[in-house]
Amino acid sequence: MFRYLVFPALDGWWVRLEDEERSARFDDFVSAERRARCLALRAAVKGNDSEILLFSGDGGAIGRWRGERYEVLQSTSGLAA
Repeated sequence: MFRYLVFPALDGWWVRLEDEERSARFDDFVSAERRARCLALRAAVKGNDSEILLFSGDGGAIGRWRGERYEVLQSTSGLAA
């Protein structure tokens, strides 16, 4: 399974494939989430399972995308960066 992580940092939002060192930086959450969804869709087209985990500033997972289905994992009050 491909698991993409979207998380905030001081200089923007980052997208990273779990267990990989490389990350891509984006200026805002919407751009980071959009890129992660594109990568997950690409994996799905190739027949691979994938999900996207969205993290808040305190490091807690706040949501998960699996295909077109979104699941809230905790309140989005910590979503600020």
